[in-house]
Amino acid sequence: MLGHWRILTSLKLVGGIFLVGCLFLPNTKFYFLASILLVLIIFGVSRSWEKVVIYGYWLLSIYYVGQLYVFQVIRTEELYHPLYPNGRSLYFKFTPLLVLGMTMIISWTIKLIKEKCRSNWLIVILLMSVLTKLISSFMGNEILPWWVEMGKIINDLSLVIWLWWVTDYLGRVKTEEKKYFWDYMGKILKISIIVGSIIVILQVLKGSVLGLVVEQRTDLPFDGNAWLPRVVGIWNHPNEAAFNIFTWTIAWALIEIRQRKKLGEVLNRWLLIPLTALLCLQSRSIFLGMGLITLWGIYFYRKEISWSKILEKRIKGVKSWLMVVTVSLILLFIGNSFVVSITNLGENSGWDTRQKLINVAKDLADKHLWWGVGEGNFIPVAFREDKSGTMKAFPESVHQGWVLILTEKGVVGLSVWLIFILTIVLAWWKKSKNNMELRWLFYVTLLTQFVVMMFQPFSNILMVNLVAAMLLLASEEKSFF
Repeated sequence: MLGHWRILTSLKLVGGIFLVGCLFLPNTKFYFLASILLVLIIFGVSRSWEKVVIYGYWLLSIYYVGQLYVFQVIRTEELYHPLYPNGRSLYFKFTPLLVLGMTMIISWTIKLIKEKCRSNWLIVILLMSVLTKLISSFMGNEILPWWVEMGKIINDLSLVIWLWWVTDYLGRVKTEEKKYFWDYMGKILKISIIVGSIIVILQVLKGSVLGLVVEQRTDLPFDGNAWLPRVVGIWNHPNEAAFNIFTWTIAWALIEIRQRKKLGEVLNRWLLIPLTALLCLQSRSIFLGMGLITLWGIYFYRKEISWSKILEKRIKGVKSWLMVVTVSLILLFIGNSFVVSITNLGENSGWDTRQKLINVAKDLADKHLWWGVGEGNFIPVAFREDKSGTMKAFPESVHQGWVLILTEKGVVGLSVWLIFILTIVLAWWKKSKNNMELRWLFYVTLLTQFVVMMFQPFSNILMVNLVAAMLLLASEEKSFF
């Protein structure tokens, strides 16, 4: 068997080749073959199913590629909307990740029967969240077939099982092997950020999607206020793309700063790639989040930052006017986005529509208070029960993540997530007392995530920044919890 260092190096190389190589696959079938090959290679290198789970699961979670199933939930003749000529549909994909997830659940159950595995309250709470989702999904709305709902449950449960498995793994391996794991995670996150960001930039330059198998859309969404095309990268919406790139980058920063690296080692030039992508995506809520992170950096590293040296270093070898133009364009993009928001407040404007959707969501929550309408079911259920006509004019989810959680998961589901947030906040406070930069980076990141959710239909609390935070806690002493 190869030594740990050689195994890690091989896995990083395999992961990088997989993420980049998938960009050139001709269709979904080849992606399935590539995924199978990835699993076989990891197993062949490590001779361990546990290593396949720990190092392979995250790779397969990057791209949402698989056999697509479309379920029309609002018929064309019911809607009559120019932007939705085919009505409204919900989508489900049978992916390699789903297959791996089912296998993981079975193998982990067997492992639990045979061995005593390390856990913590965060894992228990996440298992409760999956249970509440299972109940809310089968409360009688009958929007999607049962096997689709079970597929969604398996996807969620497999992520929790992966977190549980890695938590147990980090709790029993030596410090050196933990370092290998974090080095791997940092490198894979970096590659994912770069690949996702470059696809965004190339879509802007082309003015359309690239036709890659890893892209989720075949066209770009319409936006009458954007200066540039509202591209989507490998995601389904510009705001979703911006949110994922942003949280990926923050997760990478948490891992790097946790290793007590200096500011100069963390602020690498490659970060200009995701920064450029975020500017191209023109997400106002993400701009707010970037502002909060910037304030965090200025506060903790104000003594280390020499603006004159930074300007001298950046301008050296490059004409000064190029920097002036670049900074001006950045300010212009951000300024224009907020000006559009402030001046677009009248009747039937974006803000007016958001408020109407919130009213629809409140009515829906009153009728489905405890268990909600089921995750992903807001649009069809609201369209069926809304009497105001709002859903006919704008058949979308409410653009307020917390309200969406309450509507789809009910008071029970929302309460479970609030308990999860409180638990991880307290645990992080306890374990980060010797690293103030890391402590407040996590809290600012959490605040940023909540700010973004205030303006977007994002109901997924367990983003990659929280995944990284959970695993960082798990890699501490065994006295955790």
